[in-house]
Amino acid sequence: MMASARWRGGPAGRRLLTAGLVLVAACGGGDEEETGQAPAPAVIGPENLAVALDTVLTTGPLLSGTLEPELAATVRAEVGG
Repeated sequence: MMASARWRGGPAGRRLLTAGLVLVAACGGGDEEETGQAPAPAVIGPENLAVALDTVLTTGPLLSGTLEPELAATVRAEVGG
């Protein structure tokens, strides 16, 4: 008697299998002409540059008092016995 092989991956397994097949198909080889060429260099204009300075901030609001939460929660572990 021959046993039938059946895959029981469920919906999550089907999604994983589909994603894997799409990934393998997307990683296929391209044209041989494109593999030897380097990509075009990116042009960055001065409006897209930002300069960060390492300084100490000395201004801002002064805070006093204690910091307490508005709501508090107590978490206890439950151990089955």
